[in-house]
Amino acid sequence: MGNCVSISIPCDSCMNEVSRWHDEKGGYIHNLEKNLTFLETTMEELRARRDDLSRRVTREEDRVENRCKVAFTTRSQDVCAHMGVEEPMEVQCLSDNDAFDLFQKKVGQVTLGSDPDLARTVARKCRGRYDNLKEERLKLCFLYCALFPEDYKIQKSELIDYWICEGLIDGNEDIERAENKGYEIIGSLVRASLLMGDVTNKVCMHDIIREMALWIASDLGQGKEAFIVHAGVRSLKMPKVKNWNIVRRVSLMHNKILYLRGSHECLQLTTLLLQKAKLGEISSEFFKDLNELPESISELRSLQYLNLSGTDIHHLPMGLLGLKNLIHLDLWDTGILSIAGISKLQNLWDTPCFSSLSVVKIQDCNCLRELTLLMFASNLKELDVLGAKELKDIINKEKASRGEESGIAPFPKLIILRLSSLPELKNIHWKPLPLPCLKEICVMRCPNLKKLPLDSKSGRHGENGLFISYSRKEWIEGLVEWKDEATKTRFLSSCKKV
Repeated sequence: MGNCVSISIPCDSCMNEVSRWHDEKGGYIHNLEKNLTFLETTMEELRARRDDLSRRVTREEDRVENRCKVAFTTRSQDVCAHMGVEEPMEVQCLSDNDAFDLFQKKVGQVTLGSDPDLARTVARKCRGRYDNLKEERLKLCFLYCALFPEDYKIQKSELIDYWICEGLIDGNEDIERAENKGYEIIGSLVRASLLMGDVTNKVCMHDIIREMALWIASDLGQGKEAFIVHAGVRSLKMPKVKNWNIVRRVSLMHNKILYLRGSHECLQLTTLLLQKAKLGEISSEFFKDLNELPESISELRSLQYLNLSGTDIHHLPMGLLGLKNLIHLDLWDTGILSIAGISKLQNLWDTPCFSSLSVVKIQDCNCLRELTLLMFASNLKELDVLGAKELKDIINKEKASRGEESGIAPFPKLIILRLSSLPELKNIHWKPLPLPCLKEICVMRCPNLKKLPLDSKSGRHGENGLFISYSRKEWIEGLVEWKDEATKTRFLSSCKKV
């Protein structure tokens, strides 16, 4: 036997390897079989539950009396997609004829007969929300908003002031309560979609709604000249008026009318809005040149609200004293106006609106020389006067005689008095005042003010008592003349430089 090869095979190790592999793979196969059995059992249970649920749903669907659907409305198709809508249904607007039929049922034939064409226009564009207002006051407040220019954003507080002064809101008792009522009315009109609100303190009237309001205010078109609105159209000419006898309200605000015609026959006129109207001349029948309001203004005996803000008038005529019903006079942004004699307008301080005045802020009124009228504002809490270059007195002694005779003590509820950049100011009041609520007097850049209306008993006492803040140390230490040492001792230690 040649070329033989000897091979040694370790049988024991081979057998051990085979045995180990068999144990591992056998366990895996056994476990897999066990898992498959469990999975099949679970699937059978799920199928049984599915079939049971399907049978119950089918039975409920077959019972018509228990069937229900969830319906919702939206303007967005994306919302429908997110909500999983199966059968979306588009709701179409009423046709013109159907809308007019509905309009007829709600308005009635008598109203419709006055102007059928306009009625159809209103039916198409408005859908009758005005008639749903339950209170007559709500309707009147809504109509008043039409006096403003188209798309004009009206300050809520300004609008409420108009309503109060027009008597649409009762301001006789509590001005705060009246203001709250005003905001409540605005909310009602916004919810009725008759006014549009925004995130600011303003509201706006849609142009179509405004057209409807003007139509209603003019007695459904029969008395168009009772409610003359020519606001915000940048017109150079005033609209023609045939019958001044029926004119009740006129709004010419935000225009460029150079010549304003009128008539001495407008005895029913209660509201005249001229703010931001760059008037140059007014006829002698109505007013005269706006730089010189005539004495004949007294002929407007029913006038309650006069807004001359943003005009160039120089002074107020004594003829204003004849306006016995005037309760609101707006002179904002009349920088060259002298208001001498305004304190004689008795109705202005007798009105509850004035007596409830709580905050007065005056800035850059360079022709202002005194503020004596404010002694009649018995509820005034804050007075800020800034940049009145000719102001000499807050309360003038000679002009305050009427109040003194009536036993009026000025500023019984005043809390804060701020005076700044008043180079000619010499007196706040000529003698010490109780000022029981006063917490702060702030004086800045008032070099001629040497006396404060204080004695040792004036102002609020205690931990949060009255203190004086100032801008210049030499003023408080060298210029101020205290009534006596007790007054100086009390207030000098609490003075603060700002």
